[in-house]
Amino acid sequence: MKYKRIRDLISEGNVSEAIETLLTEVEGSKIPEKNEVILQSSRLNNILKEKRIGVVSGEESNLIVNQVTNGILTLIDNLEKKYPDTQKLEDNAVNTILGLHDSVAMILGKNVNIQGKNIEQIQHLVKLFEIHKTNLQASEEAAAKWGELAPSIILHKLTENRLKIEEIKNQLAALI
Repeated sequence: MKYKRIRDLISEGNVSEAIETLLTEVEGSKIPEKNEVILQSSRLNNILKEKRIGVVSGEESNLIVNQVTNGILTLIDNLEKKYPDTQKLEDNAVNTILGLHDSVAMILGKNVNIQGKNIEQIQHLVKLFEIHKTNLQASEEAAAKWGELAPSIILHKLTENRLKIEEIKNQLAALI
């Protein structure tokens, strides 16, 4: 369900549109809370109609609109717990793959096509690449400070991190 979208509509003051969106989401489902959405929708429509024709004051209608809004928000909280937003999970997976795609393309310096292949392994290699890249930068800074008098441990770290980075690039290229 589109819980975030419904909350956004409510925060923008579009309670009617939020309820319509929620009704569309639960329509045709076997969710027992569907009737609660219908009742809140009916309650909102009735009070807005009564306000329009002048049967109730603005103060009374605002009170009921706030009660309906609170009821819908509470309902959304309950629905979100019972029926997690699968679209959100799918969006997160797509965003992870897109971010991973960009990272690998940057590391290898060429366009790549991941398409769900070895995602966990690729994520691990990208993290290792970032660690060794950070270590390489620190070693380069230390070597620059020492100049020609750089201790051998710093020079060793420079070489080691460069080799690890190349090894990771080769592993990534092999996985893609």
